[in-house]
Amino acid sequence: MVTTVFVFNIQGQMIAEYTTGSPSGTLGTSYLTSDTLGSPRVITGSGQQVKGRHDYLPFGEELFSGLGGRTTGQGYGIADDIRQQFTQKERDIETGLDYFGARYYASTQGRFTGADRYDINFERQETADREEADALFREYIGQPQHWDHYSYALNNPLRYVDPDGLFEYETDLLGKKIKVNISDRIDKKAQENIKRNIDSAIAKINAGKEKLTDKQISAINSVKGIEVKTNGNRIGMNNGTFQITQLFVLGLAFASIISFASPAPRAKGRQESVSVKQIANALKVSLLAEKRRYKRDDHIKLQAMLVNYKDHDVFVYGILDWGYSASFTLHVRDAKGKDIRSRFFDDALTPPLTPDDTSPFVKLLQHHFLGTYYYSTIHELNMEKPGRYNIFVEYHCPISAADIKLSPFWGKENGTIRSNVVWVEVGP
Repeated sequence: MVTTVFVFNIQGQMIAEYTTGSPSGTLGTSYLTSDTLGSPRVITGSGQQVKGRHDYLPFGEELFSGLGGRTTGQGYGIADDIRQQFTQKERDIETGLDYFGARYYASTQGRFTGADRYDINFERQETADREEADALFREYIGQPQHWDHYSYALNNPLRYVDPDGLFEYETDLLGKKIKVNISDRIDKKAQENIKRNIDSAIAKINAGKEKLTDKQISAINSVKGIEVKTNGNRIGMNNGTFQITQLFVLGLAFASIISFASPAPRAKGRQESVSVKQIANALKVSLLAEKRRYKRDDHIKLQAMLVNYKDHDVFVYGILDWGYSASFTLHVRDAKGKDIRSRFFDDALTPPLTPDDTSPFVKLLQHHFLGTYYYSTIHELNMEKPGRYNIFVEYHCPISAADIKLSPFWGKENGTIRSNVVWVEVGP
């Protein structure tokens, strides 16, 4: 039996592969040195010897020994048993096609073997605002490479890669072209909604350029692309790519990438604090559920966000813990409106403070929010009985504004802020 182990770095790029077993081939550990597109170019063994080299034409066709001075002595054309080739996609030995997840790709033709299923007309028909729908359509057909549903990376393989063979497009952000990639693991309708929200956010940034500071403009200009994933805790910039989850984009119709490129102050505590530009005129709480339908033994993930819709900055209690004595209180009700108390619920206490201690507080900038996640199980929330449940949260500050030296401060005397209600359904 042969066992193959793939090793990836924190950016998801494969850096080593090793096998154990007895069949023919070059076994042992192989270290991969990749180019900027992610294609393995040099394969090195555990003894630092070069086991193989790979060069590619722009669209991925491999250049073997005998071309351009390449020789087998240099490592070209030698079987090294590395399956990941052009942009680290696995190449089928029999057909020579590269597997991109949603489609197969033919590097000799520089085209996918199947058509991209995305249709701008469906999105145009489902957009309520007719002017916005027409603008989206004009923007889409304004890129000629969109007309060819078989093209690879907008026909610019030296600048772009296609992670999954599906749903990527180019857009303008403050006069600069950036690439947006939406994971193919997200269903079709959600992909279209995500694109609509991203396009709306970018349109607002472009329209309000004169209101941006030099620091914000510099941060935005550092963005090379946007990548939307199904899940994950990492949100923010990664090597010039703004990474965000499906939950964020679907939940925030006017989300902006300004504050992710140039983040606001982070709250102290166990949560991850993020900030997103919004528009309105009050403090509000927004609640999102990762999904709507669960089974009795599932885990549930909620995201609560305290949003500053005011026209000025405000100091808030930034330790976003959960409990009846903490900043967020979770409420669950059944379909009849009856309150359900969870079997287990953290009850974080307010830390002791002195008038000069400002560590638990955060200046929540206007049009930004602080966000935190809540993880639990259906069992712990006492939601095991099949049916529909309504969930909402309340935010309150356990500290009075008279006890600290910060102004303006949203304190205990301001009461509670109740979130929107989300419903979930639990099956057997």
